[in-house]
Amino acid sequence: MVVAACGGNTALNSSSNSPENSSSPAPAAQSCYTVTHMAGETEICDRPKKIAVLDTHSLDVLLGLKQQPAGVVTPVPLDADRVEHPEVFIPSLGDHITTTPAYLGSFGQPPSLETLLQLKPDLVVGEVWSVQAISDAMLSEVAPAVSLFPRSEPGNWRDNIRVLAQALGDERLADQAIAQYDKELETTRKALANVTATHPKVLLVGGDGFKRGVLLAVTENSFMGEIVEDAGFDVISPLGIDRSIVPLSLELLPELNEADLVFVLGYSADAAKLVPPLETLETMNTDELLKERDAIIAQQTAVIKADWESSAIAQSLEASQKDRVYFYTYYEWNLLNGPVGAESILQQLRQSLPERIVD
Repeated sequence: MVVAACGGNTALNSSSNSPENSSSPAPAAQSCYTVTHMAGETEICDRPKKIAVLDTHSLDVLLGLKQQPAGVVTPVPLDADRVEHPEVFIPSLGDHITTTPAYLGSFGQPPSLETLLQLKPDLVVGEVWSVQAISDAMLSEVAPAVSLFPRSEPGNWRDNIRVLAQALGDERLADQAIAQYDKELETTRKALANVTATHPKVLLVGGDGFKRGVLLAVTENSFMGEIVEDAGFDVISPLGIDRSIVPLSLELLPELNEADLVFVLGYSADAAKLVPPLETLETMNTDELLKERDAIIAQQTAVIKADWESSAIAQSLEASQKDRVYFYTYYEWNLLNGPVGAESILQQLRQSLPERIVD
């Protein structure tokens, strides 16, 4: 990625390690710079202070850079102007939010243009699909926009950290976020060294249950696969597959019996239905709200865990017979996909896997 000072003749390469090039050139009032991103180039004048994020991945990257959002989307629809309890309505990320951001809409839906116009952000950031949901003409009335690369492909999250740090005018923020992940990774590799040495092969599968007889096989060519392999494992997947996620019929599971460990990622389309109505939420205190959040998260894995334990095919796997199947939530592993989400995956692996697995 290259950040060029507007009107100047000097281009700064983001990978340079020299002190002069450690941050983007925007120290003075009305100093402009150009950021290269997924959708092209955007000119930004003055370092943005009010940031509107259009999806959970962009929020993850922003929080990973230790910056706060002025406007956000949430995983479930709200009937509110602001997100009063982000720790409840944005699981895993909300705990890092110290402000009360404007509510821009729910994940997967076009953001509220009226709210964006009222918010008057200095910068709009989102994955390319979420930014494209707003017309160029409308964006020109709102703020400069930066499109991030697709979150689920390996390596893109690191590029997105760089892109957003450049847009914020300080690439040192990216250096700090990546250094923090690398430190978390080193801790994890040491903690799981015995496990990865004796049981290195991992099968990553996701699903909302077995009712359709189809699971999702997550390959090494994905964000999740990258993080698991960073931790020292070897992600196995159906032969000849180079995509990040592919359908896997239940009947084909035994062909992947070489897996030492199986990580099952559960999700539920009914999770949003579990959220109490607004009038009920307004009567709850913070502790009660957090219990509701935890119940919704737990429900994400409940169905597929029950189906796995009752399936003769799933139980025929050696990993099942030796109690080496672990359940996590698809939301936490594949909707955040930034520095916060990556570190959360590593922490979950350390907490759930014993230091040594005995056959």
